[in-house]
Amino acid sequence: YYALYPASQLVHWDAFPYANIIIPGVQQAIKGSFANKLNTAVACADTDDMAFSFKNVLGYVKFTVPESLTDLVEVEIEAIGGEKLAGWCVVDCTLDKPYAKVSSQSSSYVRLQSESPMAPGSYYMAMIPGTYSAGLRFSFKNSAGQRAVKNISSKVTLSAGQIRNIGVAKGLI
Repeated sequence: YYALYPASQLVHWDAFPYANIIIPGVQQAIKGSFANKLNTAVACADTDDMAFSFKNVLGYVKFTVPESLTDLVEVEIEAIGGEKLAGWCVVDCTLDKPYAKVSSQSSSYVRLQSESPMAPGSYYMAMIPGTYSAGLRFSFKNSAGQRAVKNISSKVTLSAGQIRNIGVAKGLI
């Protein structure tokens, strides 16, 4: 038996145990959490007792909006080396450490957006785990369209279920 949570993320099963899912490249900012339905997890039960042990599929990047930053509306993460961070992928539900294999229809960025300025606090962005050979670029945009950029210009590895904290959003104050 195979399971995917949340079920709404499933596009289709591709010859069990492979689940086709889409990780959105544009995500809704929710203070203290990640966008709705992005705690993707898979499980496999091989007996009739239906004892599923769910394992996270995605990795997460955390950042903090300080009290002094009152007009942040968008944060974008881009893989400097062009690796895929979001989009269509296939997940093998039988693995102890699920791996999301990306397709050519995937993108090398993830964008977190908010209709109104983000309140001070922590925010999380979900992305496809992997090793990003040239690092990651973080772009913080305020309501006036100004951007501040922070680069991590060395190899970055993000594992399934891992939360990588990049600290406080700076540069737009």
